[in-house]
Amino acid sequence: MMKSIVRMDRGCGHIDYYGCFVMKDGVNYCRKCIYEIWKRETNFRWQPKEKDYVFPLYSDGIDYQNE
Repeated sequence: MMKSIVRMDRGCGHIDYYGCFVMKDGVNYCRKCIYEIWKRETNFRWQPKEKDYVFPLYSDGIDYQNE
């Protein structure tokens, strides 16, 4: 179930894996969008780490889009 791909209606409009969206101010963001927001809010002091995966990669590095 966590590997299901969804598009959140109330959010950034991008697709990501179920359970990987982050809610901020009542809006859901995919990992790519929330990382950009966090970088802007911290004046680029915060940067994604090597283990911060972005769609289409899941934490195991496999692309589940076609499964």
